[in-house]
Amino acid sequence: VSAPEPFVSTDYHIIVDCSNIFIGSQTIRDPTTGATQKNPAIRVNVKNLVRVVENDKLKIYIKTRIAGGSKPPENLPVWKEWASCGYKCIVIERSVSGPEDGVDEMLHAQILQLLHIYKDTQTRSQVLVLVTGDGNINGGRTSFLQSVESVLTSNWSVELWSWERSLSQHFLSTQRFFPSRMTIKYLDSYRNDITFIQKPREN
Repeated sequence: VSAPEPFVSTDYHIIVDCSNIFIGSQTIRDPTTGATQKNPAIRVNVKNLVRVVENDKLKIYIKTRIAGGSKPPENLPVWKEWASCGYKCIVIERSVSGPEDGVDEMLHAQILQLLHIYKDTQTRSQVLVLVTGDGNINGGRTSFLQSVESVLTSNWSVELWSWERSLSQHFLSTQRFFPSRMTIKYLDSYRNDITFIQKPREN
C-alpha cells in the first residue's frame, strides 16, 4: 500500500499598493462614448476590498498583511481602516503636491524579505497575493514586476489583483511563462462593492 500524499497547506502573503489601487479606481469608462475619464470623487471601501481579496482564504493561513502608500499632511483615516483589518501599514509622509517616493521600493523589499523568511517551507505552498497593476520597469531600480518574477522562479505562486485599465501588459507577458502558478484577477467585477463617491464637505 502506497503512503498517503503529505498534506500541503497554503500560506498567503498579501501586499497592497494602495496608491495604484486608489488612482485606478478613479479611472472609469463613459458608457455613452466609451472614452476613459477620471472621477476624483471616487474612493475605495477598504473593508470591502479586503473582503474580496481574502474571500477564498482561510484566515489562519494568511501569514502576511501589508498595505503601503503615502499620506498628505492631513491624517487620512484610510490607514486606520487598513490597520483595523489587520494590515501593517507602510506609509510615507509627503506634501499635498509632492510626488510619492520610496513606498514601492519598501513594498518590493517586503516581498524579497518574505522570500527569505519562507524559503525552507517545502511542506507548505507559498502564495504572494499582490494588489497592484504597476508593472513598470522602474529605471533599473527594484519593481513589482521584478519581485513577481523572483517569487515565481522561487516556486511560489502569485495571485495578482488589479483594475483592468491599470494592469501593466508586462504582467500578462510574465503570466504566459507561468500559466499554472500566476493568476490575474480584476477588481472591476466588484466596483459597486469596493468603491463609493465621496460627497463634498459642507462649509
